[in-house]
Amino acid sequence: MASISDRTKFIGASDAAAIMGLDPWRSRVDVWLEKTGRAKDREKTAAMHRGNVLEPLLIDVASRKLKMPIVERDARCYLEGCDYVSAQLDAIMEDGRICEAKTAKFMVPDWGDGPDDIPTYYRCQVQAQLMVSGRENVTVVGGFGDEGLHLSQKFLENGLTMEVRALLEEIWTDLARLYHLRADPLFHKTLRQEIDRLWWQHVVTDIPPEPQSMEDVCKLWPEQGAHAVTADAECIDWLRMRNEGLKQRDIGDKVVKKCDDWLAGRMQDAVAIVDPTDRKPLYTLKQRAAYTVDAYTVEAKRIPFVTKFGKEIK
Repeated sequence: MASISDRTKFIGASDAAAIMGLDPWRSRVDVWLEKTGRAKDREKTAAMHRGNVLEPLLIDVASRKLKMPIVERDARCYLEGCDYVSAQLDAIMEDGRICEAKTAKFMVPDWGDGPDDIPTYYRCQVQAQLMVSGRENVTVVGGFGDEGLHLSQKFLENGLTMEVRALLEEIWTDLARLYHLRADPLFHKTLRQEIDRLWWQHVVTDIPPEPQSMEDVCKLWPEQGAHAVTADAECIDWLRMRNEGLKQRDIGDKVVKKCDDWLAGRMQDAVAIVDPTDRKPLYTLKQRAAYTVDAYTVEAKRIPFVTKFGKEIK
């Protein structure tokens, strides 16, 4: 089993939103950089420290509100038969449900009034937890409010004594809100497919996923700078021709090579050719370096790993 601290050895539940393209702060490229050991260590902020301290308190608050004892905290689990997909559960309650705690300075619109109305990126995370653990229900306890966080910070500065902990629990009992979600098998199926695609086609093969923004491009090739070429009509025609070539197994390689030569000439020292309307990358250094991977290449590279770990991907 991988070390909990070594996130390069598995896909975690907190990666789910980025893998699905639903994380406002991270992308599939960010996940790939982390899993291949290329990402910088995440800096621990004051907010992260505050969350680490307050979230166990919020779990206790949820336990009291639900009148449901906690049977396990900080439980690490792995998807059955798949040791590269994991989830860290804040707590497991007596009835088997997961309890996950979140803190926020403000109750932004992403947090709604409905019983399961939580932000999409957190919804992805808790659904990943349900998928990996095989459990049916999760309660998310949200701690909101600038005043509550400010008071908590003041108390924490003096150390978390028993008296301080009791006072914080009293504060958050009034401020915390509970949300309840059930397992979504259809989402789990899609998520599993996207996780397997990222892991086997990109992490295992050490080939980056397609960048979805110029920010992704700059993360993949920081030494190249952020210069990009805006696609014109001629570029679009060559890109369409290249895409058609990728679909043809017989003469497609020659077509793609011809298109790559032309596009490389147009790019010169740029890192990407981008869409003229939304600036999203249409062609990058990845393609120019002939890194495009098809299903046959992926299968050939996957076989040794299947043999080594003794399992097949469904």
